Amino acid sequence: MTGVVLAGYTVGHTLERYTTINPVVGMTLIGALYRNFGPPNFLENPVADVIDFHLRRIYPVIILTKGPLGWNWDYIKNNSVKVFSLATLPWIVECLSTAFFAHILLDYPWYWVLPTAMALSARGLGVKKQISLLVGNAGGLDTAFTEGMFGVINSAIFYPASFTYRIVKPE
Repeated sequence: MTGVVLAGYTVGHTLERYTTINPVVGMTLIGALYRNFGPPNFLENPVADVIDFHLRRIYPVIILTKGPLGWNWDYIKNNSVKVFSLATLPWIVECLSTAFFAHILLDYPWYWVLPTAMALSARGLGVKKQISLLVGNAGGLDTAFTEGMFGVINSAIFYPASFTYRIVKPE
């Protein structure tokens, strides 16, 4: 397991050094390769199950804490309507269209259902109106909304408790 972690770290940061791809992509690739071609009994280990259980509980906290560190709060304050609109409207359209088409095309029940901007900014496109800041900040808010709503929806569907507790339970 340590070898997989080290390989993921090495491949991820090597990919970042030679391309503009985030290291998490390389780490995910190594994890997917290990899961498909590695020994099948890794997750049958009770110690690994306990570690996996706790890591899955804390990863949303890490993701949602790391995202706002790169936000430009002065820009968000000065352009709050633009940022909030760009963060929420596409997300709402995406969620509604996914739910609608999953219901229509797949016959599911109703209840189941930033790197580019920085490259353009480096070339001088959208610098005057600070487009990259707008997209970056809105993308972070979009991620926060998506993670939060996923937790609420996932709990509402799959957690064995009363409906009210499933919506408001601490994760």
